Amino acid sequence: MKTRYVYEVYFDETLGLRQLQIIDKIVSVLTDDRGWQKLGYSFIYNKHDIKNVDFRICFVKQSYIEELCNFTGLSCADLRDNTIYINVNRWRRGSKRSLLDLDLYRTYVINHEVGHILGRGHNKPGRKGSKVPVMVQQTLGIGGCKPNPWPLSWE
Repeated sequence: MKTRYVYEVYFDETLGLRQLQIIDKIVSVLTDDRGWQKLGYSFIYNKHDIKNVDFRICFVKQSYIEELCNFTGLSCADLRDNTIYINVNRWRRGSKRSLLDLDLYRTYVINHEVGHILGRGHNKPGRKGSKVPVMVQQTLGIGGCKPNPWPLSWE
């Protein structure tokens, strides 16, 4: 089982995003002990050698995701080429249904989509009042659970 992943980050230049701040956020989430690292994974950001990456994180317009993934309002992971597509509209606004503030919503999105790269599928919310698993589509709601941007130990 692979445990070390190298990734790159791509930006649609027409979106006017603060790229260094976003890269810092991604690196901090993927190296945080509360994240996938606690389950034995490690991640290395590689901005120089794009031939030797395991996955890509791309920030794109919602219309691109609608065309590629065939759904609206979400981000997605395309496992055919190990590419995560972050919906820039959600990145900027978050989701009220997740009950997470914007910074924690961004943490959730990174962890959720990377979870797909690691082979995790979607989960269902747990018992009412328990922490919602990160692999629940929290953008759509959390089913009476407590908001949670980090993978649970069993995910």
